[in-house]
Amino acid sequence: MFCTSDQHTKKTLTVLLNKNAEEEFYKMANLFARFLKDESGATAIEYGLLAALIAVGIITAAGSLGTSISGIFGDISTQLDNAVPAAN
Repeated sequence: MFCTSDQHTKKTLTVLLNKNAEEEFYKMANLFARFLKDESGATAIEYGLLAALIAVGIITAAGSLGTSISGIFGDISTQLDNAVPAAN
């Protein structure tokens, strides 16, 4: 039995569409596999977390140091007030 021209065209289109769909599937699978293997984003996140941790440490140290320095200058101010008689 021979295929008519219309039937042949439909079969050819079906084969071509299936081939294109298969190629697209493998392209997407390859893209997804490369995405899963890519660690550059994870490295950037790690550096960001490390920088945030360092910033928190600096802020904590600066706050503690600021309180300590304020106390020292307060003591110096008190000693200077007691050492120099008040001018009338």
